[in-house]
Amino acid sequence: MRVLLAGAIDYAGLFPPAGLSLPEAVANYGEYRRSSDHWALGRFVVATDRLPELADRLFQAEPAGWRGARVSATAGPSLGAAVEAVVRFNGRLEGRAIAVDALEAKMADGDAIEHFTALLPNGVVGYAEIPPGGDQDGLLERLGRHGLNAKLRMGGVTRDLFPSGDGVAAFLAAVAARRVPFKATAGLHHPVRGEYRLTYDEGSPRAPMYGFLNLAVATMVALDGGPRDRIVAALQDDDPTAFAAEGSGLRWRDRRFGAAGVEGLRRSFHGFGSCSFREPIDELEPALAR
Repeated sequence: MRVLLAGAIDYAGLFPPAGLSLPEAVANYGEYRRSSDHWALGRFVVATDRLPELADRLFQAEPAGWRGARVSATAGPSLGAAVEAVVRFNGRLEGRAIAVDALEAKMADGDAIEHFTALLPNGVVGYAEIPPGGDQDGLLERLGRHGLNAKLRMGGVTRDLFPSGDGVAAFLAAVAARRVPFKATAGLHHPVRGEYRLTYDEGSPRAPMYGFLNLAVATMVALDGGPRDRIVAALQDDDPTAFAAEGSGLRWRDRRFGAAGVEGLRRSFHGFGSCSFREPIDELEPALAR
């Protein structure tokens, strides 16, 4: 579990369904970095148009736990404006050892990927969210050629935002074949697939949501060249007893992935963004305690 989740959970408390204020999210992130579970925490996620606001808050009085923090910025429609915001933020916070070192952006086509490559600042890792279907394989080939990473959207606050198992499996098979690393975002608050509330409202509708253990196992199946139906089966398995940590490996039903398999997974699957850090962590131990 330490290898599987080390630095894997990017904290996106500013985004739905949590939708916290900037002061709340900043305080939470600092608290998580000082907690005993800090090993699983990744970057703080913020939209590029809010970087000036974040810089003001961090520059005026550095919050506890933020020294050396890493930030991932999500770009809006203007990639040029997003890059400028990242450069200004990093210049202003340089003395605080806090930096945006990842930029996430939606890429509609190959030209957008070329533009992204040309603008990406030195020292900043790029994650490109490409549209499902279409020329997915061709776009992933371009990402790999330019040393960019992919981004996979796994859900949202409405049922229609959750991709099909076949669609996710096609993506995983493609990134495995192209050896393009990726991160996931949205809808991965829980370890194992099940029906959960879509938001934190008491009257929220419920829908099937993928688990991050499902995604991890499905990715390892894809990396091993497994058939598409086996990848889908891993994604859609909603039996918590099907997953278990065993020594230095991870078991899914009759399949065991050793330490080398888990380490190889993390070279491909960088982690996932979640508007909650505590929810994935707090549910993990009970899910595996059998």
